[in-house]
Amino acid sequence: MPVIKLRGLPWSVNNADIIKFLDNIQIATKEQPNDPNDIFCIYLMTNNDGRPSGECFIELKSDIDLENAIKLNNALMGQRYIEGYYYFND
Repeated sequence: MPVIKLRGLPWSVNNADIIKFLDNIQIATKEQPNDPNDIFCIYLMTNNDGRPSGECFIELKSDIDLENAIKLNNALMGQRYIEGYYYFND
Protein backbone atom coordinates (compact mmCIF):
# COMPACT_ATOMS: atom_id res chain seq x y z
CA MET A 1 0.00 0.00 0.00
CA PRO A 2 1.49 3.40 -0.95
CA VAL A 3 2.09 5.78 1.95
CA ILE A 4 2.86 9.50 1.87
CA LYS A 5 4.31 11.57 4.69
CA LEU A 6 3.17 15.16 5.06
CA ARG A 7 5.20 17.69 7.06
CA GLY A 8 4.59 21.28 8.09
CA LEU A 9 0.94 20.75 9.00
CA PRO A 10 -0.80 23.26 11.26
CA TRP A 11 -0.96 21.90 14.81
CA SER A 12 -4.74 22.21 14.71
CA VAL A 13 -5.07 19.97 11.63
CA ASN A 14 -7.59 17.12 11.71
CA ASN A 15 -8.61 14.30 9.35
CA ALA A 16 -11.20 16.49 7.60
CA ASP A 17 -8.48 19.07 6.80
CA ILE A 18 -6.24 16.34 5.35
CA ILE A 19 -9.09 14.91 3.24
CA LYS A 20 -9.86 18.40 1.90
CA PHE A 21 -6.15 19.04 1.14
CA LEU A 22 -5.92 15.73 -0.76
CA ASP A 23 -9.00 16.54 -2.84
CA ASN A 24 -9.64 13.85 -5.52
CA ILE A 25 -6.93 11.57 -4.08
CA GLN A 26 -8.23 8.25 -2.80
CA ILE A 27 -7.27 7.54 0.82
CA ALA A 28 -7.33 3.93 1.99
CA THR A 29 -9.93 2.96 4.58
CA LYS A 30 -9.59 0.82 7.68
CA GLU A 31 -11.24 -2.61 7.56
CA GLN A 32 -12.35 -2.49 11.19
CA PRO A 33 -12.16 1.04 12.60
CA ASN A 34 -12.40 1.47 16.37
CA ASP A 35 -14.47 4.59 15.80
CA PRO A 36 -16.97 4.72 12.88
CA ASN A 37 -15.96 8.35 12.28
CA ASP A 38 -12.29 7.34 11.92
CA ILE A 39 -12.45 5.16 8.80
CA PHE A 40 -9.56 6.68 6.80
CA CYS A 41 -5.95 5.55 7.13
CA ILE A 42 -4.64 8.93 8.30
CA TYR A 43 -2.17 8.88 11.17
CA LEU A 44 -1.46 12.25 12.80
CA MET A 45 1.82 12.16 14.73
CA THR A 46 2.44 13.62 18.18
CA ASN A 47 5.56 14.56 20.13
CA ASN A 48 6.66 12.78 23.31
CA ASP A 49 4.46 15.11 25.33
CA GLY A 50 1.37 14.23 23.26
CA ARG A 51 1.15 17.50 21.34
CA PRO A 52 0.76 17.49 17.53
CA SER A 53 4.08 17.33 15.67
CA GLY A 54 2.90 18.77 12.35
CA GLU A 55 3.47 15.46 10.55
CA CYS A 56 1.20 12.67 9.38
CA PHE A 57 1.28 9.45 7.38
CA ILE A 58 -1.49 8.58 4.95
CA GLU A 59 -2.16 5.27 3.24
CA LEU A 60 -3.40 5.76 -0.30
CA LYS A 61 -5.32 3.38 -2.54
CA SER A 62 -3.03 3.31 -5.59
CA ASP A 63 0.28 4.38 -7.09
CA ILE A 64 -1.59 6.97 -9.16
CA ASP A 65 -2.97 8.49 -5.96
CA LEU A 66 0.58 8.56 -4.58
CA GLU A 67 1.87 10.35 -7.68
CA ASN A 68 -0.95 12.90 -7.44
CA ALA A 69 -0.32 13.43 -3.73
CA ILE A 70 3.39 14.05 -4.35
CA LYS A 71 2.43 16.80 -6.81
CA LEU A 72 1.03 18.68 -3.81
CA ASN A 73 4.55 19.07 -2.37
CA ASN A 74 4.89 22.71 -1.24
CA ALA A 75 1.17 23.37 -1.74
CA LEU A 76 -0.50 25.69 0.76
CA MET A 77 -2.80 24.58 3.55
CA GLY A 78 -4.03 27.89 4.85
CA GLN A 79 -0.82 29.91 5.06
CA ARG A 80 1.53 26.95 5.53
CA TYR A 81 3.58 25.19 2.87
CA ILE A 82 3.09 21.44 3.20
CA GLU A 83 5.91 19.09 2.27
CA GLY A 84 4.92 15.71 0.82
CA TYR A 85 7.29 12.75 0.60
CA TYR A 86 7.10 9.17 -0.60
CA TYR A 87 7.29 7.14 2.55
CA PHE A 88 6.58 3.60 1.49
CA ASN A 89 5.35 1.82 -1.59
CA ASP A 90 5.33 -1.97 -1.75
